[in-house]
Amino acid sequence: MAHTDVVSVDVRKWTFPPFSATRNGGYVYGRGTVDDKDNVVSALMTALNLKRLNVPLDRDVIFLFEAGEEGATRVGIFEAGRNFASFRSTMVSRHSQQRP
Repeated sequence: MAHTDVVSVDVRKWTFPPFSATRNGGYVYGRGTVDDKDNVVSALMTALNLKRLNVPLDRDVIFLFEAGEEGATRVGIFEAGRNFASFRSTMVSRHSQQRP
Protein backbone atom coordinates (compact mmCIF):
# COMPACT_ATOMS: atom_id res chain seq x y z
CA MET A 1 0.00 0.00 0.00
CA ALA A 2 1.20 3.48 -0.78
CA HIS A 3 -0.19 6.92 -1.40
CA THR A 4 0.35 8.93 -4.57
CA ASP A 5 -0.79 12.42 -3.63
CA VAL A 6 1.04 15.48 -2.36
CA VAL A 7 -0.20 18.59 -0.59
CA SER A 8 -0.05 22.02 -2.16
CA VAL A 9 3.14 24.04 -1.76
CA ASP A 10 4.19 27.63 -1.31
CA VAL A 11 6.91 27.99 -3.98
CA ARG A 12 8.41 30.95 -2.10
CA LYS A 13 9.59 28.54 0.60
CA TRP A 14 11.59 26.38 -1.81
CA THR A 15 15.20 26.82 -2.91
CA PHE A 16 14.45 24.84 -6.09
CA PRO A 17 11.10 24.58 -7.88
CA PRO A 18 9.10 22.07 -5.80
CA PHE A 19 8.01 19.89 -8.73
CA SER A 20 11.29 20.01 -10.66
CA ALA A 21 13.19 17.04 -9.17
CA THR A 22 16.31 19.19 -9.28
CA ARG A 23 19.60 17.32 -8.75
CA ASN A 24 22.12 19.22 -6.66
CA GLY A 25 25.04 18.00 -4.59
CA GLY A 26 24.08 14.35 -4.89
CA TYR A 27 20.48 14.93 -3.76
CA VAL A 28 17.17 15.22 -5.58
CA TYR A 29 15.06 18.18 -4.45
CA GLY A 30 11.34 18.25 -5.06
CA ARG A 31 7.97 17.84 -3.43
CA GLY A 32 7.43 14.24 -2.42
CA THR A 33 10.96 13.03 -3.16
CA VAL A 34 11.28 11.70 0.39
CA ASP A 35 7.78 10.37 0.82
CA ASP A 36 5.88 7.27 -0.21
CA LYS A 37 6.57 7.29 -3.92
CA ASP A 38 9.42 4.81 -3.52
CA ASN A 39 6.86 2.31 -2.21
CA VAL A 40 4.66 2.92 -5.25
CA VAL A 41 7.56 2.27 -7.63
CA SER A 42 8.78 -0.76 -5.65
CA ALA A 43 5.32 -2.35 -5.70
CA LEU A 44 4.90 -1.59 -9.40
CA MET A 45 8.29 -3.11 -10.23
CA THR A 46 7.44 -6.17 -8.14
CA ALA A 47 4.20 -6.64 -10.08
CA LEU A 48 5.96 -6.20 -13.41
CA ASN A 49 8.67 -8.69 -12.48
CA LEU A 50 6.15 -11.26 -11.24
CA LYS A 51 4.35 -10.99 -14.57
CA ARG A 52 7.48 -10.91 -16.75
CA LEU A 53 8.98 -13.94 -15.00
CA ASN A 54 5.66 -15.82 -15.01
CA VAL A 55 6.02 -16.55 -11.31
CA PRO A 56 3.37 -19.08 -10.25
CA LEU A 57 1.30 -17.65 -7.41
CA ASP A 58 -0.87 -19.58 -4.97
CA ARG A 59 -2.80 -16.48 -3.88
CA ASP A 60 -3.79 -13.03 -5.07
CA VAL A 61 -1.33 -10.17 -4.96
CA ILE A 62 -3.11 -6.94 -4.08
CA PHE A 63 -1.57 -3.52 -4.61
CA LEU A 64 -3.38 -0.57 -3.11
CA PHE A 65 -2.37 2.89 -4.26
CA GLU A 66 -4.51 5.69 -2.90
CA ALA A 67 -4.49 9.42 -3.43
CA GLY A 68 -6.12 10.76 -0.29
CA GLU A 69 -3.48 10.41 2.41
CA GLU A 70 -2.19 13.97 2.41
CA GLY A 71 -5.37 16.01 2.37
CA ALA A 72 -8.50 13.94 1.79
CA THR A 73 -8.35 10.78 3.88
CA ARG A 74 -12.11 10.38 3.72
CA VAL A 75 -11.71 9.38 0.04
CA GLY A 76 -8.33 7.71 0.43
CA ILE A 77 -7.26 4.99 2.78
CA PHE A 78 -10.35 5.21 5.01
CA GLU A 79 -12.59 4.59 1.99
CA ALA A 80 -10.42 1.66 0.96
CA GLY A 81 -10.65 0.25 4.48
CA ARG A 82 -14.41 0.62 4.60
CA ASN A 83 -14.81 -1.10 1.24
CA PHE A 84 -12.01 -3.65 1.27
CA ALA A 85 -14.38 -6.60 1.56
CA SER A 86 -16.21 -5.55 -1.61
CA PHE A 87 -12.90 -4.89 -3.41
CA ARG A 88 -11.72 -8.33 -2.38
CA SER A 89 -14.89 -10.13 -3.47
CA THR A 90 -14.82 -8.32 -6.82
CA MET A 91 -11.18 -9.26 -7.40
CA VAL A 92 -11.72 -12.88 -6.40
CA SER A 93 -14.81 -13.10 -8.55
CA ARG A 94 -13.05 -11.68 -11.61
CA HIS A 95 -9.94 -13.76 -10.96
CA SER A 96 -11.82 -17.04 -10.64
CA GLN A 97 -13.74 -16.32 -13.86
CA GLN A 98 -10.45 -15.98 -15.74
CA ARG A 99 -8.98 -19.29 -14.56
CA PRO A 100 -9.20 -22.23 -16.99
